[in-house]
Amino acid sequence: MKLNQRIYDYADDENLLDSQELDGHNVQIYNLNAYEDMLTEFTAKGKFAVWSSVDGTNYRLFVEEGYYNKLKPLYESKINAIWLNFWDSCEKVTTKFRNIVMPLALVVILIVFGSTFLLNNSKASLIVTIATAALYFLGVMLYKRVVNKKLGLLNAEAVAEIKKHMGEKRFERLLDDQRSYMDEYFKYDEEDNTEVVEEVNEEVASEEKTEVVEVENDNAVDSNEEEAVDNSTEEVSQDETKDEQ
Repeated sequence: MKLNQRIYDYADDENLLDSQELDGHNVQIYNLNAYEDMLTEFTAKGKFAVWSSVDGTNYRLFVEEGYYNKLKPLYESKINAIWLNFWDSCEKVTTKFRNIVMPLALVVILIVFGSTFLLNNSKASLIVTIATAALYFLGVMLYKRVVNKKLGLLNAEAVAEIKKHMGEKRFERLLDDQRSYMDEYFKYDEEDNTEVVEEVNEEVASEEKTEVVEVENDNAVDSNEEEAVDNSTEEVSQDETKDEQ
C-alpha cells in the first residue's frame, strides 16, 4: 500500500537501523531523529513511528530513536510481517473502493451532461443534476463509512495477532512502556520550551534595563549640558555688567 510517499526519499544509508526481507517485501527501519523537520512534524501529532512506501512492496519505517530502543520488540521481523499483511489487506479494500467510486463518478458526469443537452438547460435538467450529484455524494459518504469500519476491523485483527504472538503480559508491558515513554518525552519537550521562554524573557528584561540606563545617561548628559549653558549665560551676564560699570 502506498503510504506517506513524500517522505520516502528522505531516507539515507547513514541512518539505517535495520533491514528486513519479509514475504516479498523489503522493510528498512531508519532513525527519525536524523530528520529534524519530520521528527517535529510527526511527534507533534503523537506519532513516533511512521511507515512510508511508494509501491506497496518496499517500505521504509522511520522511528524516533529513544522510542525504538525502548520498544524494539515491536519492530522485530515477525511483528513487521503482521503489519505488512495489514497494509496489503488495506490496499485491497481501498482499491475496491476506488474501483466503485470512479466509475460512478463517470456515470454522474454523463447523466449531468445528458440531462443538460436533452432537456435544453431547463429547470428539469437542473433538478436532475442536483439530485444526481446529491445521491452520488451521499452514496460515497456512506460507502466510505463502511470502508473505514472495515479498515478499523483489519487494524484490530492485526493488533490481536501481535498480542497473541508476544503473549498478553509482554504485550501489555510494552504498552505501558510506550505510554510512559511518550509521557516522559512530551514532559521533557515542555521543559525545554519553558527554558527557552525563560531565556527569551531574561534577554528582553536585560534589553529593557539597558535601554533604561541609556535613557538615564542621556538625561544626565542633557542635564549637564543645560547646567553648562546656564553657567555660560551667567558668566556672559556678569561680564556685560562689568563692562557697563
